[in-house]
Amino acid sequence: MESFIRNKTVGIWKDQDMVIVHGILDDDIYALEIEIEINEDGDIISDIKAKWIREENSQCFRAIPPLREIIGRKIDPDFIETMYRRLSRSSCRHFANLIKEGLLSYLISKRYGYLKKRGERDIKVEVSEREDSPDRVVIQRDEAGGFASIIDLHVHTYPRSKCSVMSVGEAIEEAKRIGLSGICLTEHQVMWEREEVERLIERHGILVLRGVEITTDQGDVLVFGMELETDEVMEIERLRDMVLKEGGFMIACHPFRGFLTFGLKELGITVESASKRPIIQNVDAVEVLNSRVTDDENRFALEVAKKADRLITGGSDAHDIRSVGRYATAFKSPIRTEEDLLQALRGGRYSPIVFK
Repeated sequence: MESFIRNKTVGIWKDQDMVIVHGILDDDIYALEIEIEINEDGDIISDIKAKWIREENSQCFRAIPPLREIIGRKIDPDFIETMYRRLSRSSCRHFANLIKEGLLSYLISKRYGYLKKRGERDIKVEVSEREDSPDRVVIQRDEAGGFASIIDLHVHTYPRSKCSVMSVGEAIEEAKRIGLSGICLTEHQVMWEREEVERLIERHGILVLRGVEITTDQGDVLVFGMELETDEVMEIERLRDMVLKEGGFMIACHPFRGFLTFGLKELGITVESASKRPIIQNVDAVEVLNSRVTDDENRFALEVAKKADRLITGGSDAHDIRSVGRYATAFKSPIRTEEDLLQALRGGRYSPIVFK
């Protein structure tokens, strides 16, 4: 059976006196990217950059110049709707859709106080005095002393993950530049070949590890320690059986992404009920630091993981260079191979950290 997949992602952060809205839309035909600069004092669009990552035909590039007509405009719901209709005709409905999503997300983020400077976090710091404490810790980078390896466990690269806008070389070099011990390539539904990764290590001089992000009927799961590829949505129980048989390791990634958009009370979800969800019950660990969700959603994932007595990890979920290493996992033992990583994940002597 043929399938069609479309991914749309919007990220928003402060950069000095400006707010940056970055959006990516990717499907089996198109892939495009926008970056909008907004003067928060007045909600005025000060600049827009747009590019095609993958276009359908030679006429697609004509859609980019008309986008600049929104510069200098004030953002409000009426303008957004008018802009969407106009750009759908004069430019491209895909660009118009992505810009509309980005501007609406900006208004929502500002209304609910989500806007922060890039790198600014309000995750509660919990540091246990005991190294083997069951209250597994979430720590800041400058408190990460005593760890042997710091690894970003969750990275996507283009074209194997079509929703990413960075190459594998760009991801690896950024990890090397910022001082990570290594990164894990966790593409959607597909794995890198071991020989390919060995060549990457030799070329770049930094540890590169393999994993895979699998879509299940209960949410997305990172899998380590086994060869696994699929083009289908798997039942979580079936995936669990496969991983147990092969001796792998499962991490629920961004398990509550989007939940707080509506409010947990409105959805009827508590820490207790969330801890009993199949996605939590069928994994070994929970990702509690992820750069593509809100701080509140990360915090809720941490509370749920503790309630369910699951190990916790951190990973950037990077789809662009700026996100690589934003969050990571700090290991007490040195990680040099995939076997080291699997053994360390099972052992539990590690902590999710805010790395940059």
